[in-house]
Amino acid sequence: MAKIIDLSIQISEDLPRWKVEVDKEFPRFCHQLTTVTMSVHTTTHMDSPLHYVEGGKAIDEIPLEMTMGEASVVNLSYKGENEAITPDDLEKNGGHIQEGDFVLLRTDWPDRMWGDMDFWKKAPYLTEEGATWLAEKKPKAVGYDFPQDYVIRLIEDGQPAKSEFVVHNVFLPKGILNIEYLANLKSIKRKRVRFMAIPLKLKGVEGSPVRAIAIEE
Repeated sequence: MAKIIDLSIQISEDLPRWKVEVDKEFPRFCHQLTTVTMSVHTTTHMDSPLHYVEGGKAIDEIPLEMTMGEASVVNLSYKGENEAITPDDLEKNGGHIQEGDFVLLRTDWPDRMWGDMDFWKKAPYLTEEGATWLAEKKPKAVGYDFPQDYVIRLIEDGQPAKSEFVVHNVFLPKGILNIEYLANLKSIKRKRVRFMAIPLKLKGVEGSPVRAIAIEE
């Protein structure tokens, strides 16, 4: 029997960084009617090319075949605080990556720091060279359980330049999607699984929350 593994972070009003507003009403014609206000980049989400490419595909233009398929899980859980993920790390641990895969980079960082701002300030990060190595494998998308760009930790101190988001700038212009803030990758026991992360069909925007799952058979 197939095992379904939830890789998504719960959306709630008490998240450490994202602002989420939940308004619950109880009108006469139904028991509960809830309005949720949040960024489309809240918790586990997908970036489309429009996020960094003027005129790029919006999230509603992403074909469904780009949201599901075979995935390779790359175990980088040995990486510590502020450690760079380099081509050497990926070469050593990602030999099973195939063209057209979803590549899921596992550091187990949510288990160490989730709920604390140090999740962003002390995380491992993917280097530009590492992103380029992955892009050469021609994946559909790359998913992370850590803030993938080093510069993300500096956002609270001011708005960094677009050029400093090196991972976004390597992948999105090539049509390689970002799937950010995965969780529970340690529950996947195989190097290769089926994977699914389907975004909402939001017209003309650059991202969407997803419910990401792995399927082991």
